[in-house]
Formats: sequence, structure tokens, C-alpha cells
Amino acid sequence: LADINSAIYQIIVIFIGPINVVMNIFVMFILTRKEVRNAYNFVFFLMALNQTIVIGSLTLSMFKIALFAKCNTSFFSLHWAIFDLVVQLLIPICKAHATWLAGINKTMIIFVIIKKYITDLQFQLSSVCMLCGGMMIFVIVTSIPTFLSFTIQWDHLGDICKPDE
Repeated sequence: LADINSAIYQIIVIFIGPINVVMNIFVMFILTRKEVRNAYNFVFFLMALNQTIVIGSLTLSMFKIALFAKCNTSFFSLHWAIFDLVVQLLIPICKAHATWLAGINKTMIIFVIIKKYITDLQFQLSSVCMLCGGMMIFVIVTSIPTFLSFTIQWDHLGDICKPDE
């Protein structure tokens, strides 16, 4: 059952992932237009960017797994190993940052509701940029234990895979 679920997940990611990436790029393109630049759309832009990084790297990883399902030493390289390492460390950071951005967005909505009663409340793009940047730094700093606990084991591919014949 786990193999079937894994195969279904892999197929879904491979086919829907590129569509998601293209749509996020389209959304980011629209949100960078001069007519719609404001603090709210900046937060949505960063959320789309985070999701593009997560889905794009996950799609590439799943594509690599599907393409190189046969364990063959000629299919693997140091570049793929580095890519896998970066993906394993980047995806949790982007997901955590997207969660914080959603929290920032909801806080801004609450302040807009409160703004009915307080007339001096405004959101400046620079203050929202600093808040989003601060949240990214916070996420990276709190992820340091994850980075430190991540271990790399060097194995010879010949010990893992059967050599080409």
C-alpha cells in the first residue's frame, strides 16, 4: 500500500507541479505590476515565491526519482547529491516562512478591521518588507538546530548500486 501511495504521489507531483509553478510565476508577474504594488500584494508575492521554490524543487526531485528509478551508478553525480541536500534544507525553511507570511497577512487584515476605529493606521511597503525580512531571518536562525543535526554519510555508489554491465 505504501508503494502504491508513493507512486500516486509521485505522479501527481510530476504532472501538477509544473502547472503550479507556471501559475505561481504568472501570479508573481501580475503582483509586480506598478498598478497593484502595495504592502498586501508584496506579502502575496513572497508567498507565491516560496511556493514556487518548494513545488519546483519537489517536482525536480520527484522527476529525478521517477527517471532514475533503476539504481545505476551512471545516473548519479555529485551535482544531484548537492541538489538533494539543498532541497532537503530549503523546503522546510520556505514552508515555515510561508506560514509566517500567512500570519503577517492575517495580522494586516485584523489591523484593517481596527482601522475603521483608528484613522492614523497605515501600512508602508518598507515596513512590511522589513517585517517579512525579519521573519525570514527568524526562520533561518530557528532552523540552525536542523542544519546542525543534518548528517551526511558518504557511501560509494558501487556499494549502493550494482555497477553498469
